Amino acid sequence: MEAAGLDIARDAEKECSHSLSGALLARRSAAREVKYPKSKLRRELILDAAQELLLEEGYAAITVKNVAKRAEIAPSHVHYYFPTLDDLVLELHKIYLDMYMSTIEEGAFQYIGEEPPEKVLDRLFDTHMNLVKEHLHDVIIWETQAWGARNPVVKEYHEAWVEWYTTNVAKLIRQINPDMPRNRSHRIAAIVSVVMDNSQRFLGASKPHPTKYRGLEKEIKALFEAAIHSES
Repeated sequence: MEAAGLDIARDAEKECSHSLSGALLARRSAAREVKYPKSKLRRELILDAAQELLLEEGYAAITVKNVAKRAEIAPSHVHYYFPTLDDLVLELHKIYLDMYMSTIEEGAFQYIGEEPPEKVLDRLFDTHMNLVKEHLHDVIIWETQAWGARNPVVKEYHEAWVEWYTTNVAKLIRQINPDMPRNRSHRIAAIVSVVMDNSQRFLGASKPHPTKYRGLEKEIKALFEAAIHSES
């Protein structure tokens, strides 16, 4: 998974559930069970170990020593495949974003042109909201947020993600509202993206859910639909 850019990761993930945790667990199992060449196996084990540390102990736990110990390999192997820790975390981030895109593509956007746009948008809301509430997604977002903001490659990946997401949503909005100007459809798509991604702050699996936020998902769905069906 070293594609430059946001290529959709389909191969290993197609045979597992659309949940990010299911996809990552399946990839981990494959790394240990499939007879890869030794070099590829080591690289996969390093990535698996770093991911486990990130999820269990946080970003600060990702050190060469900790990763090597968890992967049961020599520290020199970690340096060989990932010369810096930033290289390692960046690769984890790429894998995560590819899986995020793959899940939304397979859960919603692949149906553009095949189903009514309203149905595709329903699929999008359900798929995206499930990702928002996924524990893995929640942890990765919070643990790498500050680091990613300082990394130009991660910034480029996220900009590509936003462009891909809003372009598809804007296309669906114009199918529903053919008279809507293109720029307005993109602005509304941007609102949808902001609302969905930031709902993780309140609905993420690692966050407490006070009584005052009960019913928030329903309110977000109403806002989602109001934005999409707004007049041109």
